[in-house]
Parts: sequence; structure tokens; C-alpha cells
Amino acid sequence: MIITDIVDIDRKRSKIYVDNELLCSLYKGEMIRLGIKKHNELSQDTLTEIYSVLYKRARERSFCILTIRDYTEYEMRNKLKRGYYPEEIICKVIDKLKEYGYIDDERFVNNYIDRYINDESKRLIRMKLSSKGISEELIKGKLSNNNIDSAQIILDKHSKILNEMIDCDDKTKSKLMSRLLRRGFSFEDITRASNMLKSNEV
Repeated sequence: MIITDIVDIDRKRSKIYVDNELLCSLYKGEMIRLGIKKHNELSQDTLTEIYSVLYKRARERSFCILTIRDYTEYEMRNKLKRGYYPEEIICKVIDKLKEYGYIDDERFVNNYIDRYINDESKRLIRMKLSSKGISEELIKGKLSNNNIDSAQIILDKHSKILNEMIDCDDKTKSKLMSRLLRRGFSFEDITRASNMLKSNEV
């Protein structure tokens, strides 16, 4: 294995390329200590030491990230990828986080739905969870357990918008309608909520 290139990320870190493929990023002090120089051969012992350093750093980095908020496996993988950690290190850290229970996609979905089900449409919740790498099967299974009426959510949480829509001009009504549509509510849900409001079914 030959170190074919070293590219600075900033004043402290550089990306290390081995056999023309990105291996990882290291701090300048680590490169000096490990003898990392362009065109040098990378021994198996040095590679093992690099991976040991990277695993500890990635693990501590993930612990720090998780003190801020809960993350899905997909989100954590992306966080570590942006730190130029090798896939082998990322998988090892993710496995350890799951073993400790620090990452649990099912728990994440349950907590997310509990938090937003009374404010947002199921469609919007589905879209947001999907963007976080949650499988459609898991999302569908969890949402099916919540018998929430989207029109009722609009009535409970967005009645002010509905009231404003009653006596406004078409341009203003369109803008108000767009606000609800952006929250993931369908035109049908909004219309039904509006009709329920008018007929005093709330």
C-alpha cells in the first residue's frame, strides 16, 4: 500500500489517499508521529494503529453528537462519513452504539411520532422520517397504530388559519391554504376541516 496523495482539509487535518483511494483524515501531528508522507509505503502495523486511533475518535465523536439529540442510524452514518472515517470504522462504531442502545431506529420513530402526530399530517411525518433513512415498512407500521384524523388536527392546531380563510379574498385564501399544504395536509383534509368548522362539528 502506497500513500499516493495527501490533501489538506484545513490547517490541522489532511485527507490521506492510499493506492489512489481515500483512506481517512488525520491530524498533522498524527501524520508526523506515524510517518505518513506522500509516496511512502503504508505498513499493515501502521494501518492497524491508524484504525485504532480512528475508532476511538469516531466513537467519542458519536457520543458527543448524541448528547445533543437522538439520531437515526442513517443520520449517524452520514455524520461519520463527513468526517472521512473508513466504512469499516463507521460500521464498527454503529454496531457498538446499537449494542449500547444509543441508536435505535424503532425508538426514534416512536418518539418522533409521539412528538409530532398532533401537529403535523401523517404524510409530512412519513416524509420527514423517510429523509432520516427510516424504512417505509417501519414508518407505515408505526403510523398505522395512530388513529389520528388529519382534519381534526387542522381544527385543533390550525383553527386560526381556517377562520382567516372564511372571509378573505381568493389571493389571501390561497396563501393560507399553502401554509397548511406545506405542513403535509391534503386539500381534502383542509376542505373537510373547513366544512366541519362551518357546520360547528367541532
